[in-house]
Amino acid sequence: MLRALRGLLLALLLTGCGTGGLAEESASGGEELFTQKCGGCHELQAAGTRGTIGPSLDAAFAAPRAEGFDESSIREVVLNQMRFPIPPMPEPDSPEMFPPAEYTDEERNSAMSAIASYVASVAANEEAIAQAGRDGGGGSADDPEGLFAANCASCHTLAAAGSSGTIGPNLDESSVDMAAIAEQIRNGGGGMPAFEGQLTDEQIDALAGWVAENRASG
Repeated sequence: MLRALRGLLLALLLTGCGTGGLAEESASGGEELFTQKCGGCHELQAAGTRGTIGPSLDAAFAAPRAEGFDESSIREVVLNQMRFPIPPMPEPDSPEMFPPAEYTDEERNSAMSAIASYVASVAANEEAIAQAGRDGGGGSADDPEGLFAANCASCHTLAAAGSSGTIGPNLDESSVDMAAIAEQIRNGGGGMPAFEGQLTDEQIDALAGWVAENRASG
């Protein structure tokens, strides 16, 4: 998938597409939408997300950014990847993305444009990454809901978080205790990445407690 992203970017640049009207300039709401819909699968340091199911977006766009490629080309790549996804990336109107019951076509396109603009502005952008670090991006032990949004929301359904991911289990239907949740977060397994070394023990415990307290079965 990483090779496909790079190939698409190169094709766009060679054909001189420019913005082509594919993505709007505004990234309003893009960070929140990205963490909710994409962060569980993709690493993006500025957003504080560490997903490993899909490619690291920082790695995918590091070389183009270093070579001075315009952000408009990156926006087009990201937007086209969402519009014409390569499995296991979900379709844009799927339940975990922008289902018709919740989004009109115009709202779906606007949301994808916001995500694309946000990713283009921060992927492999050292200044944006440093600023996010200063701002505490990605959530802290004092903000377990932010941790969930950044690391879990795109893979799991949890009504309290407004997430509807279907890659991992529906957490509203889970009845395992907090200790088991923390163990799963720490060690991963069953397709879930391990977060030990990526999240602190305090963050893991806070996240596990928040999930246990806020799931529907709790």
